[in-house]
Amino acid sequence: MAKTTTTRASSSAKTSPAKAPAGAEAVPATSIALAQAQDVGTVPPDTVSTNNSGDDLIGGAGDPASPAEVYSVMSAALDELPPEEFRWRWPRLTAALEDLSNAGATTAPLLKVSAKVAGFRRGGMAHGVEPATYPLESLHPDAVEAILGEPMLVAELVEGE
Repeated sequence: MAKTTTTRASSSAKTSPAKAPAGAEAVPATSIALAQAQDVGTVPPDTVSTNNSGDDLIGGAGDPASPAEVYSVMSAALDELPPEEFRWRWPRLTAALEDLSNAGATTAPLLKVSAKVAGFRRGGMAHGVEPATYPLESLHPDAVEAILGEPMLVAELVEGE
């Protein structure tokens, strides 16, 4: 009796991940893992961070950050990255900034946030049910992106005063 062999086509066709814009750096796997974490302040268990001394994070023995250093977080991202890469990394933030610009905003934008449930955490901070505003330049783009994309929060960029 002849032995028959059945060959199946491989069903493990891989889809290629989204490509970065031309000239953009590849995003390290650690950054992707952090972006996929539940909260921007949450680090996946298999991720190790080596650049955070406890004193710096909780305002211990070290010097506290000056307002100028805090201000530079958002502006550094805007200044250092090409527009295509900024749009690729933070699409919600980019769309909100463009909407505000198209509306004729002339002052620095603020992030206005309220939670549907008091104490809901996203973007490294707890949010209340009453709207609160934060200067956009003092927040990291990852935190703003997480807040804008969270369905448990009502968030928008508004013109500053």
